[in-house]
Parts: sequence; structure tokens; C-alpha cells
Amino acid sequence: MLRFVVVRGVLAWGIGTAVIFTAIQFLQHHEVGALDVARNIGTFMIAGIFWGFSVWWLRGRKQRKSRNDL
Repeated sequence: MLRFVVVRGVLAWGIGTAVIFTAIQFLQHHEVGALDVARNIGTFMIAGIFWGFSVWWLRGRKQRKSRNDL
């Protein structure tokens, strides 16, 4: 579980979403500094913990349900 949350949630979703969010801010002509980039990455990495855990829990729930249906 921990590996899934860190790799899929924090690194993949968190950093990926932070990069996209920062790019959107930049493309909308907002002034984006180093502090903004660091804050975006930190915020989305923390959110990635919750996202990763939620996906892991929902996936396990779906697998348990499919086993019980057999």
C-alpha cells in the first residue's frame, strides 16, 4: 500500500498535476515565481497522499466485491 501511495499518488499524480497547474497559471499570464512552483508541488504532493490512498482503497474494495460475486 505505501509503495502504491508514494509512487502513484505522490510522485505520479501529485507532481504531474502540479506541473500542469503551474503551466496553466503561466499560460494565463500570471506571474509564476519559484515560491509559487514550490507551493504548487508541495500542495499537490500532499493531496497525492489522499488521492493514492483513495484509489488503493477503492481498487481493493472492487477486487473484494468481484471475488464475492463468484
